[in-house]
Amino acid sequence: MQPFDLSTLSAMCGGDPKFLHDFIQLFTETTPPSIVQLKTLRQQGNWREVADILHKIKPTVELFGMMHIHTEIKLAEQAGKTGQDLDKMDSWLDHILMHLEIAIEALNKEIPKYA
Repeated sequence: MQPFDLSTLSAMCGGDPKFLHDFIQLFTETTPPSIVQLKTLRQQGNWREVADILHKIKPTVELFGMMHIHTEIKLAEQAGKTGQDLDKMDSWLDHILMHLEIAIEALNKEIPKYA
């Protein structure tokens, strides 16, 4: 099973392979720095900024059909904003970060299919 679903993205772009290629490439290039930031901010306990980054990546996660982490992103974002449920933040972030990294690796293998 793929860690993503391109059907929404494909429908949005009318199946245009160039658009798919460019969008996948954009995701695989811009998400790793966000992952690094999330790890650093997590170590610093800067939950508000963690929430801000999660808020920024949430629409892309939806677009790439990564619904298995979407709920955790929303929960972690809310916790970061409110300061509540921070005891669950490490578990959420572990799961989110792992699945983002898996998706990036898999999507990098998809890029040539749309070139």
